[in-house]
Amino acid sequence: MLEFSILDFILTSSLCYMLGVATGLAICCENKDKFLQRERSVEDLSRFNHHQLPPPETIFASAPPMATDANAPTKITIN
Repeated sequence: MLEFSILDFILTSSLCYMLGVATGLAICCENKDKFLQRERSVEDLSRFNHHQLPPPETIFASAPPMATDANAPTKITIN
């Protein structure tokens, strides 16, 4: 049976992490032009958007006032 020391585990994990980061950066660099082109087209569309919605109204939650009798005793039950 193959035994791994803690150092082997740490080195393998670090290598996998660095390979994942490098792969992600390579994919981003490869598709950079597509991302930037999409961003520019969204900016162009937002510049020509004249149908903007008004800001939403603020809604406050409310409840009717509690009817309390000043002379009624408060009963608290503890189980």
